[in-house]
Amino acid sequence: MINIKACLFFLLWVSLTASLDKDYEQRVAELRNLLELSEDDLQELGQDRRHNQDEIQKSRNAIDSDRQPFLRNMKDEIDEDENQDDLGLRTTSNSQHNNAGIVVTLQNRAAMNTRLRVLYTDPACQPYLAETNTLVTHETGSVVIPSNSQNIKVTVQKDMIASNWRDIKTVPM
Repeated sequence: MINIKACLFFLLWVSLTASLDKDYEQRVAELRNLLELSEDDLQELGQDRRHNQDEIQKSRNAIDSDRQPFLRNMKDEIDEDENQDDLGLRTTSNSQHNNAGIVVTLQNRAAMNTRLRVLYTDPACQPYLAETNTLVTHETGSVVIPSNSQNIKVTVQKDMIASNWRDIKTVPM
């Protein structure tokens, strides 16, 4: 019984050492090849490696510079080229004066949430921001600013995803 166990153990040990020996021989052969290379070959390998690293870095930089944030690439349901001027016209044409001040109104015709923000200054050049709540499709919102406001900028923003707002149009008045 002991002889069978000893024989099995010996066979296992021989196969294990043989596999380790093959790995060792491969590593030794690679090291010998590196040692046999001349100094010029080593410099050439180093230059090739640096060139490859430079190419990889250039590729990464090109990808990063070409990559725009995902939210900026999303297209609105409204064709921006045709309707940006329309948004500006609606914003300015819906502006009315009343006794309380200037009323700026926006009707959301898009299938995404929209809001209206009005940045203005008073005669003492103190900045103020007035904005509507989130407007869903076909909802209308208005902002009233004082009649003596100056430097008025009306901005229409769309909610791209999860309250991440994107400026669609800014109109100075």
